[in-house]
Amino acid sequence: MSAIIKSLAILKKLDDETAIQLIDSAYDYYIDPSSYPLKKLTINVRAPFSAIYSVLKKAGIKVYKDISASSLPKPVKSHLQTKLASIYEINAKRMGLLTTYKDECDKKRIVDANTQIESIDNVFSETGKKYESCQWKVNYILSHSKLHRVMMPEVVIEIQLEDGEKVKMTLSGGQFDELRRQVALLLRSMHQIECVPGMNR
Repeated sequence: MSAIIKSLAILKKLDDETAIQLIDSAYDYYIDPSSYPLKKLTINVRAPFSAIYSVLKKAGIKVYKDISASSLPKPVKSHLQTKLASIYEINAKRMGLLTTYKDECDKKRIVDANTQIESIDNVFSETGKKYESCQWKVNYILSHSKLHRVMMPEVVIEIQLEDGEKVKMTLSGGQFDELRRQVALLLRSMHQIECVPGMNR
């Protein structure tokens, strides 16, 4: 049994209408933290509200599947999945902007710019965690000269693991070129394998 299913077990103690209302409140609070402060909640619903909110913050395919496998009442399960799908869609529309992440060190694993690109693989191999999604942005400085040259470009990549942890990696222009080259080689190798008869059966 996953941690998500365990945390949501507390919802079984509530009637469907109350649970759905809490899901709506947690969703609104996720979208706008000023909309429903925790201090307004009564003591008996703070625990289930916190459980729902923590699940919404981990919106992803795995979470969605875990809820499908849970024994929650069907109306509650369906409503929660609808809200998860909505959050997942909102985050997907923000891809490339990094607007869904906060610079909080306790919620991220920081990979220094001087670290080798291969170290990103070590994060997965050492922890045994799986990739969930990725977002990126490009930082640059625009010169004030008439040439308007772009100076000091860097690519910031943030990878989210399936448990909600976020990995941040900053690549200089040279490192990004190397990453692009490695990806091109990988794609070329995959294409060559697919072209070999019997290899993809």
